Amino acid sequence: MAIVRLKAAPESPQAPNRRLSEACIDSADLFQGRRTVRIAHGDQIYTLTLTANEKLILTK
Repeated sequence: MAIVRLKAAPESPQAPNRRLSEACIDSADLFQGRRTVRIAHGDQIYTLTLTANEKLILTK
C-alpha cells in the first residue's frame, strides 16, 4: 500500500483566498492508473473507488 503525502497547493489566480492548510491533489495522481486506492486514516482503512461512470465512492 502506497502512502501519499499531500502538501498545500500553491496559490492560484483562480483561488486567491485559498488557505494554506487546504490541499488539492488530482485524482489521476492519486489513482495512478488504478481503479481503487486504500487510505489509512488513524487506525481505519478506507477504500476509494473510481466507478465506470467516473464517480468516486469512499467505503470503510
